[in-house]
Formats: sequence, structure tokens, C-alpha cells
Amino acid sequence: MSIATLTTPITEEAFTAAMRAAVEERGAAYTYPAVDDEVARAEGWRDNTGQCQYQNAAGEPACLIGLALSKIDPSLVPEYGSVVGADHYLRGYGAPQAVQLAASAAQSYQDTGETWGLALDAYERTLEERRTA
Repeated sequence: MSIATLTTPITEEAFTAAMRAAVEERGAAYTYPAVDDEVARAEGWRDNTGQCQYQNAAGEPACLIGLALSKIDPSLVPEYGSVVGADHYLRGYGAPQAVQLAASAAQSYQDTGETWGLALDAYERTLEERRTA
């Protein structure tokens, strides 16, 4: 597991814009391939334990966080096989703690089969909660 090196940290504004662009690209109703779907595993959307992947076996951004990171810089997308949480990568990329927590919330929604629209709502709601805390 390696973390790409950035010359400047990821800002809340940049990551939020990337999250919105990712949801716009695939659609608010999009859901990540199901955990019990053998095709999702065979195509590399999930590993053999059912864990979501940041990029699929073909090297394309797969999950919401992976696609958002690719919108900032494709080299930031964690490699296939990585199952470490979004907060870990975003911390390594210098993102604010609120962004790390919000991305984790979005990732949890996506990983349990919720739509990307709901995952984005969870991301934005968590950011707002952190601002008022």
C-alpha cells in the first residue's frame, strides 16, 4: 500500500468538487456492484472477500472515493487490492480531518449498497456537522 506524493494537500473545496463530479458522472442513483454478485468479484469491482475496490482489476476508478480522487489526479487512486479506508488515504494526502471523516461516511454508504446520491448527501452532511461542532 503506497500513498502518492502531493506537492499541495487536498483541500475541502477540491475534494468536494471531485465528489460532486464523480456522482454527476455515474448518476445519483448509481450503486456499487453488489457484495453477493459473482460478476462484481470476477471483474475486480470487489475482492474475494467482498471488499469494494478503489479501482477495478482493469485499473479504472471503481468506487466513489476512487473516482473522486481520479478527478483530482489519477495517480492518487489507491491500487487494486487496497482495502484501507478513505480516511487513511486522505490523511496521507493532507486533507482536513472533516474531509477525512466525511469521505469515510460516504464510503460506508456506498459499501453497504446505498446510492451515490445518498453517499454524497452523507459526505456533505458530515462536513456541515464538523463545521458546527
